[in-house]
Amino acid sequence: MKVKLAILLFLLAAPALAQAEMTPEQMYGYKTFLRLHPPKEKPVKYNLYPHDGPVIGYGQDIPLCPALRDEATYENKTELKSLRHGKNGWLFRTIDFRTDFMASKETLSYLTRLNRLLASKGQTLVVAFQPSRAMASAAYLDPADLPTGYTPQKQKEGYKAFLKQLNDAGIIAPDLSEIPAGITYFPKGDFHWAPAGARDAALKISKAVKNLPAYDDLPEKEFESKITGLGPADRGAFEEFLQSTCKVNIELTSEPYWQSTGTAGAAEDLLGDGSAPGVTLLGTSNSSEEQKFNFAGFLRQYLNADVYNAAVLGGGFGSSSFRYYASDEYRQQPPKIVVWEFLPQHNYNNAESLASLRQMIPAVQGACEPTAALATYKGPVTAEKSEIFKKLPAEKLRNAYLYLHLTAPADRDLKLEILYSNGDADQVDLTRSTRAANNGKYFLELGHDNDGILSAKMITTPAKGTLEARLCSYPTKMAEK
Repeated sequence: MKVKLAILLFLLAAPALAQAEMTPEQMYGYKTFLRLHPPKEKPVKYNLYPHDGPVIGYGQDIPLCPALRDEATYENKTELKSLRHGKNGWLFRTIDFRTDFMASKETLSYLTRLNRLLASKGQTLVVAFQPSRAMASAAYLDPADLPTGYTPQKQKEGYKAFLKQLNDAGIIAPDLSEIPAGITYFPKGDFHWAPAGARDAALKISKAVKNLPAYDDLPEKEFESKITGLGPADRGAFEEFLQSTCKVNIELTSEPYWQSTGTAGAAEDLLGDGSAPGVTLLGTSNSSEEQKFNFAGFLRQYLNADVYNAAVLGGGFGSSSFRYYASDEYRQQPPKIVVWEFLPQHNYNNAESLASLRQMIPAVQGACEPTAALATYKGPVTAEKSEIFKKLPAEKLRNAYLYLHLTAPADRDLKLEILYSNGDADQVDLTRSTRAANNGKYFLELGHDNDGILSAKMITTPAKGTLEARLCSYPTKMAEK
């Protein structure tokens, strides 16, 4: 009864907390977790703590069962592979100990060209590259369960080397790895950052943005960040997976919700009031879930400027970016500054990420006019596989990219299959997240551009709507690789 009464009093006090003025130092020291003990009602207890045995409380050690050492356990949960033990109930994954973050030559070439193309349109790219979970939470690492040769210092050196690689290529990428004492950058059982981590990153990114010439042109607007209530009782993704796999009970916790509001209320929709924010935020769920982490809100607060949040939940390395650059809002109201948040666990050198970059660059360039196209196609989509171009000679493919406009794009799986004259094949998945608006406009930079194309086919389900396709050409200076 006493526990329930304490919880009730805390919840009633939440609105008062929201109104309290808090300095960054006070905020970093704020206890973000509310303990919730299992209720005695059996149905509720069974749903929340279904296994026999005691509940492992917040801050208590969480042992790893043998199944977590078996690769087969992660067959459908590869993003959690493989859990490692930490102190005081902390959990980590193998990827959290990555020490080599360097971009491949091909990836760096794409990133450099993207940055250069945005700059040619008067837009400045700022990369927000999150520090690694293990690096930021080194105090909770278990020395007995670390990869061979790993040290937080080695990891930080690898992180800084990647930022230098970007900076040397002309890409602005502030260092987010120097974390003030007392900040819990990540929660103990999840791969997302905590609000305190989002706030620290926003402060550092904002300092870099304020040094840009474009910042002086942004309309000034004051924002204030406040706690507005308490989120639902929950577990982190690591904890939920461990509880299910190891058949133990892990205590539920809850974090406060945040909101950053301006003098005219919360930031308005991009096209809602006729004045678009000069800053666009691209990224993952760390950015898109404002109520949980408030990264966009803290950016607004520290920039004294509005921010359009175009991040996508579950968007990974690039899906928010190629969707946004292909969008109508980007064309109609282009930003002055683009902040792109991506994560140290992302493999930005693999085929999937390279395909994302191959979509971003031509999307920024935009569609060519039909009269300027090297080749065109238009017709109804009556089959799951449609040939849109065939027998295109090599001279037509230099500096070329494809533009597709599909009607009825919602819930559509989409791939391009290209067969080149030298026998190489190229299949790229263009399917977009259904969690963000899709205007049906797609772009793809061609590979093997000196070999000629025997056939280019679109594969899509469901087979409906109409398709317009154009083969466009970059201006020569924009296509330099």
